[in-house]
Amino acid sequence: VTINSPIEINKMFLFDAFGKQLIEQNSIRSTKVAINTSDLGNGVYYIILHSNNGSISQHKVVVCK
Repeated sequence: VTINSPIEINKMFLFDAFGKQLIEQNSIRSTKVAINTSDLGNGVYYIILHSNNGSISQHKVVVCK
C-alpha cells in the first residue's frame, strides 16, 4: 500500500482493528509512505500519518488475500 500526501510526512503508525500498534516509523520526511502488507493477515488496519505542520490524517486499509 502506498499513500501520497501533499504535505511532508514525519511519522507513520499502523494499527489493527483492535487498536494494537503494529508499526511505527519516525523521521520519514517524505510525501510518500509505502507499507508492505504481505506479512499482515486479512482484516482492517488503520494508518495514521503525522505531518511536519502538525496535521494528522487517518487511512483505512482492508487486507483480503
